[in-house]
Amino acid sequence: VRCVQETGCMLDKELPVRVKAAISLNCVLSQPEAEEILRPGLGQILEEYLKIMELIDNDGIVHALKGIVETFSNQVSPYAYELVVHLKTAFQKYNEKSNTNEDDEGEGELAAAGCLSAIKQILSSQLQKQFYIQIQAVLEPIFDYVMTEEGCDFMEDVLPLINLVLYNSDEITPLMWKYYPQMVYIVAGIPPEANLEESKGGWGEEFIQHMIGCFQNYIAKGKDLFLNEKDQYGVPLVELLFRMINRVIEIGLNGEDELDMLAVISLYFALIENNVGKIDHLIPYILDQNVRSTELKKSKSFKGICIEVVSLCFWYNPKLTITYLESKGWTTTFFDLWFKFLPSFKQDFNKQRVLVGLASLLKLSESEIPATIYQQIGAILKAMVKLTTEVLELREADDEEEKENKHEALNQEQEQQVIQDTLKKIQSFKNGEKVDMDDDDDDYDDEDSDWKNDEDATFVYDSPFEDIDEILYLRDNLKQLEVSQPQFYSKIVSSLDENEKKTLSDNCVNCLLYTSD
Repeated sequence: VRCVQETGCMLDKELPVRVKAAISLNCVLSQPEAEEILRPGLGQILEEYLKIMELIDNDGIVHALKGIVETFSNQVSPYAYELVVHLKTAFQKYNEKSNTNEDDEGEGELAAAGCLSAIKQILSSQLQKQFYIQIQAVLEPIFDYVMTEEGCDFMEDVLPLINLVLYNSDEITPLMWKYYPQMVYIVAGIPPEANLEESKGGWGEEFIQHMIGCFQNYIAKGKDLFLNEKDQYGVPLVELLFRMINRVIEIGLNGEDELDMLAVISLYFALIENNVGKIDHLIPYILDQNVRSTELKKSKSFKGICIEVVSLCFWYNPKLTITYLESKGWTTTFFDLWFKFLPSFKQDFNKQRVLVGLASLLKLSESEIPATIYQQIGAILKAMVKLTTEVLELREADDEEEKENKHEALNQEQEQQVIQDTLKKIQSFKNGEKVDMDDDDDDYDDEDSDWKNDEDATFVYDSPFEDIDEILYLRDNLKQLEVSQPQFYSKIVSSLDENEKKTLSDNCVNCLLYTSD
C-alpha cells in the first residue's frame, strides 16, 4: 500500500508532496516485498527523482536516491550515466552553497557529500567497461577540485570514486594518469627537481590510507608505463612511489601510530606481484628498505609486514634475492628473524606470502643455497609442512562460518510466506477489494533504515596472488625438485618423519578438494 501511495504522490502537481513522497519511498524499500513491487517501474521512478533534483536542492532527495540505487544496483545500468551527470551538478551546487552561504551551518557540505556517496553506489554497480571511460570526463571537475587544499574536505569521499574508475578500467587513460603524481605530491610534496618553494613536504599525509587502493590499481593497470614513464619534473613514476613510501615511514617513525606505515609498505606487494620478471633492478632497493626496517624498534606488525615483503622477493626471484642478502651479510640474521616470526603470522594472506617465499627456496640449485641455510633446509621444510596445516585450518574455519551464514539464510525462508501473503493483499487493494492491512509501518522513520554495507570501494583491488594456492605451490616445487635434483630432494624429504610426510600428502589432497569446490 505504501509503495502505491508514495509512487503516486511522486507524480503530484505540488512539489512539496512530490519531495516528501520521494524521500518516504526510500524508507519503504527496507521491506523486502517493496523491491519486487517497484522494480517494473524503476525507470520512471528514477526519472522523477532527476526531475525533482532539477527543481530543488534537498539532501533528503539525494539520500533517498542513493538508497534506490543501492537496492536496485543490478538494474541501474541504463540510467547510470544520466544519474552521475545530475549528481555531479548537484554536488557543485551544494558545495557552492556551502562555501558562499554563512548561514548554511554545514547543510550544503553534508548534501554535497551525499551526492558523492550516491555516485559511489552507482560506480559500484554492475556496469559495462565503456561506462567507466565515458564517465571520467563528467567526474573530472570533481576530481580536480578535491586534489586541492580548498577541496580536500571531500578527499575521503572522492578517492573511492577514483579507485572504482581505475579498478573497472582495462587501461589507465591520460586523464586518470594525472592524478597519480598529484596524490604523491599531496603526501610527499612536489619533487625538489621542480625547484619550487612548496617542494618541501606535503599537505595531506593524513589521506594516505584512503589512497592505497588507487596506488595499487595504478601499479596493476599501469603496467610498463608505470615502470618507464616520468612525471612533469622528470622523476620516474616508480621513484615517486618510493619517495612517498619513505616520507610516510619517516613521519611514522616520529609518532606512535603505525597504520600509515603498514599501509604504504603494502604497496611493495602490488609492485612485486604485478611485475614478475620486470623489476630485477628494483629488488635490491626493496630488500634494503625492508630488511633494514626489521631492525627498527617498532611493533611486531611492522616488522612482520617487512618480512612478508622479503618473502615476496624470494617468490619473485629466489636466486637474485638470496644472492643480494648474502652480499650484504644479512642471510643468517634475516632467516633467524623469519623463523622467530612464523607464529606471529595469523591471517591466511600472511601465511600465504611466507609459505610461498619459503617454498621458493626449493627452486634454487643445491649449490646456490648458502651453507648456513643449507644446514637448516630440513627444518625449513618441517616449518612449511606446519604452515600447510595452519592454512587448511583457517580455510576450515572460514567454511564453518560460511555454513552458519547459510543456515541463517535458510531460517529466513520462513518469512517468505508472510511476504507472499502481503503481496496478494496489495494486489487485492489495487483491484479495489477490501483488505485488512496492518498499519504498523506508518510511523517508520528514516533513521530506522537498515543500509546495506557495500564492499569498500576505497580498497578494491585484485591481487594476482589470489590465483596462487600456496600449498599446491609447495607441492609443485617439490615435484620439480624431485625431477631436476633427485639426490637433493631425497636429502630434504628425509628430514621429515613419517607423520610429517603423511601430513604433507594429506594436506595436498585436501587442498585439491578445496580447489575443486
